[in-house]
Amino acid sequence: MKPVTLVLLVLLVLGLSGLWWWKEEARDQGGPRLELYPLCPGLAVERVRALRIDHLERGLQIGLERDAQGAWFMTDPVAYPAQSAVVRLLLSTLSEAQCEDAPGMDMGALGLDPPRVVLELTQVEETGERTFRVELGGADLAPERIFARVPGHPHAAERGGTDVFRTTRTLFTTVERNPSDYRDRRATSLSVQDVISLRRRGEVYMAEEGRRVDLQFDALLEPDGWKRVGLPTVSLDPSAMSLLARGAAELSVDGFADDSPADLVPFGLQPPAFTIELQGLTGAPVVLRFGTPPTNEEHPIGELNWYGLREGYAHVWEVAAHDIELLTRPASLFFDQHVVRMFRQDVVELELQGAGTKRVLERQRAGWTVRADTPDGAGTPFPADPAAVEEALALLERVQLTEHLPAEVFAPRDPPLAFHVRLKSGARLGGAIGGPARDEKSGAQGRQYLREGDEVVALIGEETVELCQRPLDAFRSKKVHELQESLVRWVSLAHGERTYTFVNTGDNRWRPEGETIEAPRAFVLSLDGLLRMAARRWLDGDGAPALGDTVAVVVAQDGAETRFTLGRDAAGAALCLRPGGQAAEIDAALLERLLSLF
Repeated sequence: MKPVTLVLLVLLVLGLSGLWWWKEEARDQGGPRLELYPLCPGLAVERVRALRIDHLERGLQIGLERDAQGAWFMTDPVAYPAQSAVVRLLLSTLSEAQCEDAPGMDMGALGLDPPRVVLELTQVEETGERTFRVELGGADLAPERIFARVPGHPHAAERGGTDVFRTTRTLFTTVERNPSDYRDRRATSLSVQDVISLRRRGEVYMAEEGRRVDLQFDALLEPDGWKRVGLPTVSLDPSAMSLLARGAAELSVDGFADDSPADLVPFGLQPPAFTIELQGLTGAPVVLRFGTPPTNEEHPIGELNWYGLREGYAHVWEVAAHDIELLTRPASLFFDQHVVRMFRQDVVELELQGAGTKRVLERQRAGWTVRADTPDGAGTPFPADPAAVEEALALLERVQLTEHLPAEVFAPRDPPLAFHVRLKSGARLGGAIGGPARDEKSGAQGRQYLREGDEVVALIGEETVELCQRPLDAFRSKKVHELQESLVRWVSLAHGERTYTFVNTGDNRWRPEGETIEAPRAFVLSLDGLLRMAARRWLDGDGAPALGDTVAVVVAQDGAETRFTLGRDAAGAALCLRPGGQAAEIDAALLERLLSLF
């Protein structure tokens, strides 16, 4: 065989193989590939005003309209708020649907005479309103596509085609819903962030109590958090109240029992078992009624069929029993058990009162200070031990109230016991501690605690009492000051008529100012004590003590100077006196070495 003939045979085989592969792919796709077009060209989801679904196959008609605020409402077969997410899903599916020609097909064989479903959309445009009509028919041989007819489709006029197309089956799946599937399942349009007050009235049988329980509960969101009002005021747990407010405002309807009931008594809604009234940031209050069919026997909440309605609306819903169990929880379960709700990094002041004195810890730019409070508020501030302050704040962060004792009368202590924290926001939190108390029901023991702004006594542990009684010295730092040597530029020492200045030339090498010799050994040995000065004890009392053999010290850093005076008191003890009047006993050897320089 000639080489040319062999090459021609190979090319022929390759060509036939390619043709066969192309036909097989086309067969798998339901036929040769055709050009794709938008099913509803010009459809803009955000401008659709109304939508009607006529499900001829199932005999269902659904009408939907959008109001001026953009919310969707069902108008047929019943007037009711619609699930906007479901409507948007249908509209976006329509706007994104692609189609291809299906020419020369019998309408009856395609399920389009009559169609299975007819969709009609009204879209608002600058020149008026435009109507889209889409008719959905039977399934194609390819299971992922169905036939559809779009009267007036521009492709039919432009290319002389038909208005019958193949399109995605997802479109039919999206409209294969019952009318109730389009109805909003939320009992109110409020969100939990909108609710600023909650009012509950009524009574239910509590199996754990073995009796009917009064549900009266009035809660108000104030600037410092949720409070129970009406009855003696008590602070409420923000997380628990958020759960309760969400359970009411965002209550999910379990089903629709009746849209125009002639009588509410069979549902237990006239009168209701209990009601919840919600007030949002704006608008009128929303009142929800809840009830269960009348019965001569008492049953646990979870074993009953519950119904609800919103006052001003005729529709009766079915409500899940577990939602009712949340909405009927006793008010005492919402009382705040945290002693203080804070983050320690937000605290700028801690005030402790006990043992006849008041200690005030304040956060300053350079660190914490502590002082004994005086009537004029001018107590001498001392450097505070950061670890002691953090430990105190950590205790207040974690300590919780054991019980609330509504029947107790607060008995304040003499001298008073109390604590308060002030936050960066200016909020002042805390309360007073009273006498010993015991909860008869649980047997828990402790001290009475009355939170600032509350009228209900709670039970607090002894660890908080101990904190309030800690002495001033428990918070004072043993460090007079601590300066980093590498940041110090020079140190000046003055005694009598003589002053020496030593300069840091770099790498912590020290020389007398204006000289090239090294600093004296006595100065170098004293440097650590000068920069990281430790207090053996702090001196209490008003006024600075008289000192002899004094050395005035100035330590200069970039843009800052630290000044203090070292000397001996009348008893011969070595002291450090700070400009604020604080005096601390220090190591006498440090003073002796410095005096030896002069």
